[in-house]
Amino acid sequence: IDYANTFDYTYRTHSHYASAAWSLNTTKNLGFTAMVSVDVDKLTDHETIPDAYQYSKCYVSILPSLGFQFKKYVFNYTTETILPSLEQIRYQMDDRNPLMLRIGNPDLKQSMVHTLQFNYSTFTKKRNTFLVGLRAGYVSNSIVAKSRYFGSDETINIGYDYVVNSGSTLFTYENADGAFNTEGYTSWSARLNKIKSSIMINVGSSYKRSPMYVGEQY
Repeated sequence: IDYANTFDYTYRTHSHYASAAWSLNTTKNLGFTAMVSVDVDKLTDHETIPDAYQYSKCYVSILPSLGFQFKKYVFNYTTETILPSLEQIRYQMDDRNPLMLRIGNPDLKQSMVHTLQFNYSTFTKKRNTFLVGLRAGYVSNSIVAKSRYFGSDETINIGYDYVVNSGSTLFTYENADGAFNTEGYTSWSARLNKIKSSIMINVGSSYKRSPMYVGEQY
């Protein structure tokens, strides 16, 4: 076995959650819902070759959700979490190409996605359905790529002293705020009774912004 280029590891994910929801409907035109979920996720990286190595990290997330409906208007606020992948937290140097080094970041936080959505829909007596919607999302602690160029030989500590040669670039991952996306959409549909069919037209547009590290800045 070529131990220097052979890896035998197992990646385990243990997930646990608990949630509670409450809803209130005063009239048929007014409603309110609220929910909160607590998620606990444990990631374990267990390696046997080339070295005996085990690393575990636990992520705890509190995820609230709110909903409000007034007549034909619906507002929703939801949250979710995105965990880093094995490659993103694995703190082991990949130096198969000594000028293009790669290593994970075990200090990565999970990303939090906050989504706000608005919908308005109406149904006419002529069996026309019209819907207008707007969705906006913001991501905190986005996991983005990060690179660092070494203009001279330098020793860095990755659990042990590792010498990075001059001219090498080290690629890793970091958390950054500022990612968001927006989407607007509208839909119209109608039944054509004379020929027993229906027609639908959808129109929408979206915009997305994702941060990225350049050197030490993003």
